[in-house]
Amino acid sequence: GPEGSILNSCCAEEDCSSRSIFASFNLPSSLDWSSHFKRWWTGELSNYEYLLVLNKLAGRRWGDPAFHPVMPWVIDFTVRPDENSDIGWRDLTKSKWRLAKGDEQLDFTYSSSDVPYHVSDECLSELAVCSYKARRLSKTILRSAVRSVYEPNEYPSSMQRLYQWTPDECIPEFYSDPWIFVSLHSEMSNLALPSWVTSSEEFICLHRDALESDRVSQQLHHWIDITFGYKLAGEASVEAKNVMLPPSDPSRPKSIGRRQLFTKPHPKRLISTPHSAYHNKVESCARCQRKGSNSTTDVLLNDCNPPNMFSQVDYLEEFEQATLFMELQHHLNPIYSYSNTAACCCSSVKYLKRQFSDQEVLQPDSVLSVVPDFDFGSYLECFESDDSSSIGYQELLRWKQRSCSVIEHHANDIFSIGCILAEIYLHRPLFDASLLAAYKETGMLPGALHELPVHVRLLVESCIQRQWERRPCSKHLLESPYFPPSVRSAYMFLAPLQLLCTSGDRLKYVTKLASEGTLKAMGEFAAEVCAPYCLPFVSSSRLDVDTESCLRLLKEFLKCLSVQAAKKHILPIIQKILQVPEYSHLKVSLLQDSFVRELWKKLGKQTYIEKVHPLVIANLHNSPNKITASSASIVLIGSSEELGIPITVHQTVLPLIHSFGKGLCDDGIETLVRIGIPVNTVSLW
Repeated sequence: GPEGSILNSCCAEEDCSSRSIFASFNLPSSLDWSSHFKRWWTGELSNYEYLLVLNKLAGRRWGDPAFHPVMPWVIDFTVRPDENSDIGWRDLTKSKWRLAKGDEQLDFTYSSSDVPYHVSDECLSELAVCSYKARRLSKTILRSAVRSVYEPNEYPSSMQRLYQWTPDECIPEFYSDPWIFVSLHSEMSNLALPSWVTSSEEFICLHRDALESDRVSQQLHHWIDITFGYKLAGEASVEAKNVMLPPSDPSRPKSIGRRQLFTKPHPKRLISTPHSAYHNKVESCARCQRKGSNSTTDVLLNDCNPPNMFSQVDYLEEFEQATLFMELQHHLNPIYSYSNTAACCCSSVKYLKRQFSDQEVLQPDSVLSVVPDFDFGSYLECFESDDSSSIGYQELLRWKQRSCSVIEHHANDIFSIGCILAEIYLHRPLFDASLLAAYKETGMLPGALHELPVHVRLLVESCIQRQWERRPCSKHLLESPYFPPSVRSAYMFLAPLQLLCTSGDRLKYVTKLASEGTLKAMGEFAAEVCAPYCLPFVSSSRLDVDTESCLRLLKEFLKCLSVQAAKKHILPIIQKILQVPEYSHLKVSLLQDSFVRELWKKLGKQTYIEKVHPLVIANLHNSPNKITASSASIVLIGSSEELGIPITVHQTVLPLIHSFGKGLCDDGIETLVRIGIPVNTVSLW
């Protein structure tokens, strides 16, 4: 937003003490949870900042609505928050889902389901995030994530209505960003503020004050238990009515954002953060100038130790519980780096300078097509899909003996890979600080290695060698019998993309390989691994000359991906292309009857009708391009025979009839005529 009063507000992003954490989740990769916990427990870190740390640990991230950072609602917006009153405060011992649905409904759901559950969705769904941020998101995103038909009046119009409407939790923006209320869309009003504030800046300040209040600080551990803690599993989840609907496919988690970090009850906070600490504007804050406004604030501002607040015995009991909790949750502080010096954490840019001269490094403006003498025929022999062969112990042992590394920085990365691999099997870190120190000094391996399967142990031991020269390089690691052919094939397919300068060159490369049958040779699993790296070239292409390559690539992935993978990776790209109002050669190509039939065959009739068919119809009104409209018309006419009269009437004819007078083009009218359903039949249906 423009420079102004918002940037000078109490807790706006620019002035918030958590700015370093807030900005792009800029936390260090080796996040020290225990130090953040201790600072939060003693009042040095705010509730807001500590919750951001937990979000980071749980894999939540900015810019991804499916796994957006989550915060608790702490008030219901009926009255101005007042710590001396019980009115208007949210109960943090219960999930927002439970508060919205009620215990009776959750008990019925749990008892009547084949697989018992209380919660059917994430604590913060993509739908909720996009609805919360509807004023700031483009209509294209809203149509994709919320509803295909954009209806601005259907979005909650006020904070109180928003709180009542959703069973989901809150987002950080409502505690930090005054612009979240301001609408970018002329037809959508600004999000109405509660009557007890006069501006969005004042609301953000009061809302943040509520989050950091003594009342919330004394209850927040209950909410952490429900959202990130032990009440996500076992009997505790049943008692808290917090059992989540299990995924239909156990190999595919319903949500990677709903992650259990703690296995024991989270300790209650010892001391609240002083208002001045998270306000960060002591000079301009009237509350901070008043003396004796808050006993907790006074204690910390006067540098008094926590034991002065209550008996020494009580403090020691609280301290012992917090210390024990940290010891039990040591898995949140894994040791992945063999080196303790920051100098060894070099970026890939430094690697590049060490290995290549300035003349050898490709310049961004250079044009590099697929190498003319590239032997695709020989290269195709590198791709395999047979993962059925067993791992031979002797073969793996011989591989270990010939492994070696040539660059210390790369070897340190291999050490980290070994630690991560061990943790996947152990479900706890291979090293802690003391074990790593002992290993570096004496070479004594951690006892946990003996708990690993013998093949995994060989691989991990190779990766964590004390002498970095004896650790395997990445190529040797990939060639080990531990990795199946499909993984090696995916690497061989994707690695050359880094050598090509432009997206157009990359598109030509992957299309050429795919057309030669590489995806089929690699198998379904490897094809799905490659899809997220290749298919974005299709949606980002803006040149008509790339249309043939884009269409060919889509067809090849349609053939090789599973139905579920096609819905995940291909369907959103097709929807995005069809939603763009401007003409494109690629859009017209997607509207060809042959491609639509391939898409229909892969995704199924129901998915096509729900996700694609309305977008085809949309290209027949609002004055579309003539060529696009003609292509859409032909698709609709051709699909009418396959769909049958009842579905055609409801899904094609009626939507087109409703578009009369709203911009339906001539091709739309011709579509109705050529489908040939009599008017009396339409009336009957």
